[in-house]
Amino acid sequence: MYGDDDDEGLHGNAFYTIDRSSHKGSCYKIMTFITLQAQPSGNTLTTGDAKVSVPFLLTGGSLREYQLVGLTWLAAIFQKRLNGILADEMGLGKTIQTIALLAYLACEHGIWGPHLIVVPTSVILNWEIEFKRWCPGFKILTYFGHIRERRERRKGWTKTNAFHVCITSYRLAIQDAAVFKRKKWKYLILDEAQNIKNFKSQRWQTLLTFNSQRRLLLTGTPLQNSLMELWSLMHFLMPNIFQSHRDFQEWFASPLTGMIEGNSEYNEQLVARLHKVLRPFLLRRLKADVERQMPKKFEHIVMCRLSRRQRFLYDDFMSLTSTRETLKSGQFLSVMNVLMQLRKVCNHPNLFETRPIISSFHVADYLLQLDLPRLLVNISHPFLVFASSPNAVSSGFHINVSSARYQSQKSQQEERLTGFLQAECLPKVCIQQDLSVHRESNSKGSLLNQIPLSPQAWLLPVQLHRIATACRIQFPDPRLIQYDCGKLQRLDLLLRELKAGSHRVLIFTQMARMLDILEQFLAYHGHRYLRLDGATKVEQRQVLMERFNQDASIFVFILSTRSGGLGVNLTGADTVIFYDSDWNPTMDAQAQDRCHRIGQTRDVHIYRLISELTVEENILRKANQKRFLSDVAIEGGRFTTAFFKQNTIDELFAEPSGLQVRLLIACLFFFRYVNMAHYPVKLPPSGALCSKQ
Repeated sequence: MYGDDDDEGLHGNAFYTIDRSSHKGSCYKIMTFITLQAQPSGNTLTTGDAKVSVPFLLTGGSLREYQLVGLTWLAAIFQKRLNGILADEMGLGKTIQTIALLAYLACEHGIWGPHLIVVPTSVILNWEIEFKRWCPGFKILTYFGHIRERRERRKGWTKTNAFHVCITSYRLAIQDAAVFKRKKWKYLILDEAQNIKNFKSQRWQTLLTFNSQRRLLLTGTPLQNSLMELWSLMHFLMPNIFQSHRDFQEWFASPLTGMIEGNSEYNEQLVARLHKVLRPFLLRRLKADVERQMPKKFEHIVMCRLSRRQRFLYDDFMSLTSTRETLKSGQFLSVMNVLMQLRKVCNHPNLFETRPIISSFHVADYLLQLDLPRLLVNISHPFLVFASSPNAVSSGFHINVSSARYQSQKSQQEERLTGFLQAECLPKVCIQQDLSVHRESNSKGSLLNQIPLSPQAWLLPVQLHRIATACRIQFPDPRLIQYDCGKLQRLDLLLRELKAGSHRVLIFTQMARMLDILEQFLAYHGHRYLRLDGATKVEQRQVLMERFNQDASIFVFILSTRSGGLGVNLTGADTVIFYDSDWNPTMDAQAQDRCHRIGQTRDVHIYRLISELTVEENILRKANQKRFLSDVAIEGGRFTTAFFKQNTIDELFAEPSGLQVRLLIACLFFFRYVNMAHYPVKLPPSGALCSKQ
């Protein structure tokens, strides 16, 4: 049940009709009143209410002003026995504020735990390092490893003060749920809480049953795919208050999505009331709110022309009958496959169709595959048996002239010869041949000389000569890696400019194979680089991060968007290049905040490479729609399978009509309704955009 001061229904622009005699409605109003009192009025010590002092256990450094304000809010909701969501934008230090909260509970209230922190697997070690740095007085149990290792770590953990904080991953929390449920936790803290965005998932339902006094969710992106994800988070925190899933969808999710997609008018009152429902339980600060304490961020769109080879492959694939039929059918998986093939062409043609490597060794391999069936000859002779020894002759047969077998064959031959002699029609040649075999029965070599070494000799009447050829392998020209791809041509120029300005770069892509091509490209130009993808082990990730941040001679760090977007702190770089864009704009936002975060001292520039006059322009436009909905309703969008309705498919594959005009309209919408003018958005110079302005 959701509360509001009005008693109007939905058509009266109220959120929810509240029965004033309803106990739940009264509880909600009381909770709203209490939590609104705890909300900070600003983000600095002068504008906000920072009534909590820094705990003495926190020895790793000093908190920024907005972090101290956040600690005050966390302490307030704890004292009021409420749960909440710390939804600060990525890079503002949610981890440090959480550690400060636990230190505050130990110092001021004597509550040392145990606390359970559930995090993505990739950031387990990062959390442990931050605890040891900021609050070394806590006993930390890092719960991971194989079954035996985890069993060993659980020994004695039922004793008082065996540990203060347990850090584990979502996967292990579900796998060992029976163990965690038996423990009574003071605080259950979920990092990257968007992992429980689906209330139908086993993860959400299992974690909901954990025994904890308080719950805290940490996320920089409360919503990623739909507004209903926010309901999943709120129900997880307060299941008795946020109950009706269907009502929330009908009264909030559908109207807001229609507003962003242009199907309905902008309803400022509806947005304001949604914020009124969420604000008591959620604290969110953007980097624009603390701009004085953070470096600026500039975004650039860089248009790239397709190379001749790319344009040929792109147009050829789009003209296929199968492609047209797939787009007409509108089937989700089929359309996604078409989009993936087109994105491969835009990223690099070798992802779609590799250039061949010419080698003379392939010729012998092909001959063997084609001619081998013709060389198999069925030879039936009483003196020939199939060879089982590896030292047999090449034809696969050998002579067996043992005495017992020879006598048996001899008696059979004598019977035949007797019959032939009585008929007086036996040729002398046959008699002479059998007599010669009899005389030479003890000579194995002489009989072998009468048998071909291999059946091939029976099939080839001409004499064969040894073939002499130069065994050379012809690889594609290394320069084709760049000249076959319009994006790499533009990237080469961009990297030259950045290197001359002493900048350091992060390059994100979604495809692991594209990382392989980027490695070849960087090695060809002599750039020092590091690589991180999904195959990188957790402990190796930390080593790579420290090496990049400390070694200024490493110019580029290439990462996959999904694996490199979480748990990575790369403030040594000040430039982010998105080689391709993710379907979900929040994934790109997480990735770019790997360097635009606390500890960054320079302004951050973000470049997004887009292939002009391709499907990438339309994908970017659709992603912007999601981002705008995120800004209106915290973070969110609507990009499920229903997104691929026929009119949307037509929009995706329609010929783009110029990106610059759409970007200007998008920026106007952005500044009008979101009030994000703190973020300068720079359009690249005309040379970087498509030629048709």
